[in-house]
Amino acid sequence: MDRTGLSLVRFVASRYRQLQGLGRVVDAVSLLLLWSLLTTEPANGGPLWFAGAMVVWASLTLWGLARVGRYYRERFGRTASTADSTAGSGSAGEVMLFVWMSMVFGGFFIPLLATYAAHVTWRDWPYRAHWMLLALHGTVFTIAYPGLHSPALFALWNSRFVLTAAPVIALVGLLDHRLLVRAMHRAAEPTPDTEHADTI
Repeated sequence: MDRTGLSLVRFVASRYRQLQGLGRVVDAVSLLLLWSLLTTEPANGGPLWFAGAMVVWASLTLWGLARVGRYYRERFGRTASTADSTAGSGSAGEVMLFVWMSMVFGGFFIPLLATYAAHVTWRDWPYRAHWMLLALHGTVFTIAYPGLHSPALFALWNSRFVLTAAPVIALVGLLDHRLLVRAMHRAAEPTPDTEHADTI
């Protein structure tokens, strides 16, 4: 394995939980489902219908995240690093928290989303340069927010933010997953020492 491959494997080992990007895909789908529930007014709906729909949404989200976690454990194993476990769960939660808070309360949290994504890009450069997509997305919507002078404009801005944030989050997650898979395949390649060990 070359030096670049070893560097990638070391990086992924230190960010193993954060790079489990299929969880971000589940987050993106969950976000779209939640947005649909909050903006849909069924003809014969009521509080009971909405409560039942929220239970179904929460159950599907938790099931999806648990299934993704099991997939990564079964395919790649798990890490015993306390620091990595803490950082991994935090990064996923922070991204979705920023998006949900922005969706509910307005654009005050979007600069935090853009700043966090830029921080990840800078910290993990060049491996996670794709996080710049999320940073740019948050920046664009942050710049547009002060120009909203009516409830109708805010509703349109809010809808566009959610409907574009979800695909970006899913794409970033898929690219993280691709990086993890590529590194794991490289880690499984024989090194020169092990490749010829049986001939000594």
